[in-house]
Amino acid sequence: MTTRLLIEEGYGLPGRVWATGEPAWVVDLGADTASPWAREAVATGLQHAFCVPIRVAGSFHGALECYSRAPAPRDEGLLRLMDSITSQIGHFLTRARAEEERAAVAEALQRPLLPPRLPEIPGVRLAARYRPHGHAITVGGDFYDVFPTPDGAWALALGDVSGKGPEAAAITGIARHTLWAASQHSAEPGYVLDLLNQAILRDETPRFCTLVYVRLQPEEDGRARLDVACAGHPPPLLLHADGTGATLGVRELPVGFFPDVKHSVRTLYLGPGDSFVLYTDGITEGGGAGDALDADELLATVRSAGALHADDLADRILADALRRWGDRLRDDLAVLVVQVPAA
Repeated sequence: MTTRLLIEEGYGLPGRVWATGEPAWVVDLGADTASPWAREAVATGLQHAFCVPIRVAGSFHGALECYSRAPAPRDEGLLRLMDSITSQIGHFLTRARAEEERAAVAEALQRPLLPPRLPEIPGVRLAARYRPHGHAITVGGDFYDVFPTPDGAWALALGDVSGKGPEAAAITGIARHTLWAASQHSAEPGYVLDLLNQAILRDETPRFCTLVYVRLQPEEDGRARLDVACAGHPPPLLLHADGTGATLGVRELPVGFFPDVKHSVRTLYLGPGDSFVLYTDGITEGGGAGDALDADELLATVRSAGALHADDLADRILADALRRWGDRLRDDLAVLVVQVPAA
């Protein structure tokens, strides 16, 4: 028996089907000198064969061969049945190919929406986790970014564009590029969010974006200054080294709703062992608005884990959300942790 055989068009049963596009029927294999493996088939007791094409998107993709130990006259009913079966195989392969292509497109759309890696900031730890919801063909609307600004500070953002798919990906791209471009002129959060609001409104799509934008400045005394603006986003969590914590409870309006929206800015300092946690609403509302945690409940859950390294804290928040929502999860999940290492 052969395990691999290269077949040319017109050669053997599959090649014959390839050349004609029609089923082939051999009543007596022993008399069929055109089949390259007829002798081996007869030696094993096989006497009859037929072959039907497998088509994908109307083109020949393969062939299905069937053999039997008894001679048989051509049976048009059986050929029609097998042609129906191979048609279903072709449909399956067509769908599988389309799924692969859509997954590749989704990956290509999603890739530029997240930084390839987090930068290293002296005196600060960063950790991020992202898990899109749904199949590989779905482009999520959650994003995060961290980059330096010309004034020696760092810009951090974590946001969520309404909806999913290519339109949401387009707005996410606008958001990331506008955040970077605006921050190169001034990293002040109110200025940056104002320009982002104008950019999304100018696009004239029925989309909006919630996000937290942070200007981070490491201080000489080992602390980190955070200037924070929150545009309609779930409030970040502040975790202190002594085990206490608080939510930064200013949400205000998302960007992309109304012109002339101004966002207030809160300033806080992280000392050694303190952490600042940004997250998207999938973490607290992954099961739907009617089945949600509020920010204080999430804070209590995170505080119960005790002092954790930034990476472990991000892992813990993501794992807790996946365990909490399980099969009910219907949203993307994103977490960004900023931490000043303990002395």
